[in-house]
This record gives sequence, structure tokens and C-alpha cells, in this order.
Amino acid sequence: FCFPVSPRFAFTRGVRKGEPEKGAEQALRALEKLRGCQKAAEAEFAELKRTTESEEEEAPWSTLWRDPSVRRRVLIANGLQWMQQFTGINALLSFGPSMLQVAQLDMDPQ
Repeated sequence: FCFPVSPRFAFTRGVRKGEPEKGAEQALRALEKLRGCQKAAEAEFAELKRTTESEEEEAPWSTLWRDPSVRRRVLIANGLQWMQQFTGINALLSFGPSMLQVAQLDMDPQ
């Protein structure tokens, strides 16, 4: 509500929807609001346009399983998340103070 849309997001969303002019207009307006100067906004927009055009195309979701290096990272990250859940750390962080009070442990920091 208070912040303008991200210029990069506005530009790429316009390109994806097949309305690059609309996305460019939104991105430029957001940059003008952020920078306060039309000249600086236009310079940054030119750089934004140049970098988004030079980026590689997004990889399909199947890359998560077909590329061995990506698959390994996904499995490690997923495994760590599952192990964290099984340790019960979320319960301890959420209910720790009440569990210590029920156990009648002194919680005075001094």
C-alpha cells in the first residue's frame, strides 16, 4: 500500500503476460517514485531492461529431478527440513516457557 511495486517484478510480469509496454510503464513509474528523478529512473530502467534480456530462460520444474546437482541440493534441503520437524524443536520453541512453568522450574533471569 505504501510501497510501489518492484520495478523488476512489474517489468517481467508485463513480459510474461504479453504486455511488455504496460510492464515497462509500471516499472518506470515505480523507479521514478523510488529515485525521485526521472533521469535516474530512466537510466536504471535501461539497465534493468538490459539485464533481464540477457538472463537465461527459466528452467522447467523437471530440472529439480533430472539435473543431478540440483536434485542433490533439493534432497539435502528437504531432508534437513524433515529432520528439524522430527527433533521437536518447533514444539520446544512454541511451548517452551509454558512447559518450564508446568515443570515448576525457576524462570527468573537473575
